[in-house]
Amino acid sequence: MKRLLLFILLLMFPAISSAQIDKETATGKAKAMVKELGYGLKGELVKAMKEGGPAQAIAVCKSVGQAKAEEVSEKHAAMIHRVSLKLRNPENRPDEYETYILEKMETDHAGGGLKPAYSAVILVEGKKHLRFMKPIVTNQVCMNCHGSTDSIKPSVMEVLKREYPDDKATGYTPDQVRGAFSITYPME
Repeated sequence: MKRLLLFILLLMFPAISSAQIDKETATGKAKAMVKELGYGLKGELVKAMKEGGPAQAIAVCKSVGQAKAEEVSEKHAAMIHRVSLKLRNPENRPDEYETYILEKMETDHAGGGLKPAYSAVILVEGKKHLRFMKPIVTNQVCMNCHGSTDSIKPSVMEVLKREYPDDKATGYTPDQVRGAFSITYPME
């Protein structure tokens, strides 16, 4: 719901000026947003893992991840969030475009051709917006919370079941597309 409200606000109040920016400039800004959110979240997750292990990292991912995405979105007058085809947090549900790109990422990755990012310029109510998505690929550390349910520690599974009763984000192995950072950036 927050994501929808932020997107509506973006449509009502275009970024800083009415001047148009080109795709290259918008892509550079989108990459900076992903870096800001990604590094900020990763730092918090590493800290939580050191302090309390995977169970504590779940709380960080849930609260800090969403809050940091909103902060970065507001700072850059754009919308950034994480999306996945296998949801843990219902707020990360992909829209139609994101679903298409996530499926393409999985196909590309299976064929050895996963791109560092996927982007397109689309019209939203007659105004150009950059849609930019950067894949999130699992690694061994991710398996603590996203691996097979047989391999996740019972204490972590307990937290997952409590925090995310409809969790679908398990069963991954390292080097799979877990989801993506998704940005909608106004270009005019």
